Amino acid sequence: MLWITEYDETKDRELFRQDCLEEGRAEEAERMSSLMLKLKDLNRVEDVFKAASDPSYLQKLYKEFNL
Repeated sequence: MLWITEYDETKDRELFRQDCLEEGRAEEAERMSSLMLKLKDLNRVEDVFKAASDPSYLQKLYKEFNL
């Protein structure tokens, strides 16, 4: 049983924030992986290197591949 006096709202918010960050990182990693595999399949290796060093180009590729 949890007493209302034992509840730590700040700790609960921090745990929620951490969960959201982890979920966002996992989703972004999956998105990046999908893009890299598509570029590899199309033999667009130069785009992989360019996307790694240019965030705006990475976004352009995400749009191009609807990711």
